[in-house]
Amino acid sequence: MKIVSGKCIRSKREKVFDSKVNVLLAGWAKDWQDALIEMPENDFVRNVIEFMIKYMSFMKLNGESEDNLARIKYFFSIQNSESDGEKMKIVFKEGLYPDVFIYADKCQDVDIDDMYTIASFDSMVITREGNKRWTKKSADAFFKEVQDDIYFDNTKDEIFLDYEFKGKLLKITFTNTMLH
Repeated sequence: MKIVSGKCIRSKREKVFDSKVNVLLAGWAKDWQDALIEMPENDFVRNVIEFMIKYMSFMKLNGESEDNLARIKYFFSIQNSESDGEKMKIVFKEGLYPDVFIYADKCQDVDIDDMYTIASFDSMVITREGNKRWTKKSADAFFKEVQDDIYFDNTKDEIFLDYEFKGKLLKITFTNTMLH
């Protein structure tokens, strides 16, 4: 993208990449709307779609490469009810999009800091793939990955993280110390 006379000029490559991502997003959004059409709480559906649109804008920042497009395509492909119980489920609590969730194979598949920036959630509740129980070792390892992600862009003085687990649920609490 170049800025000419105060206007952003996008390259053909950027336009093509954006159109491919938009097709993926539109297909996913339609599937979500169709699947949840009978839900009385349509704000939830709107929140999920709005959250995904914002997260896609962050994912696109990784560039217009085929690898990034494949990453985005895979991310959308697992965001469906078939992933429930099969994939890791991360539910964001409170914040701008309460109870919005995503599926992932592992923590590194998503950028928790980007999601925190978008949604300002207070905590995440994570269910392991296959609904496996959390152990101290698995909870510690996952928490460490979240810490590495969050503290790559922030300091412990800005965001304090803590966690607890019981059975099949791991809860990670985020405290933005700049707001308190």
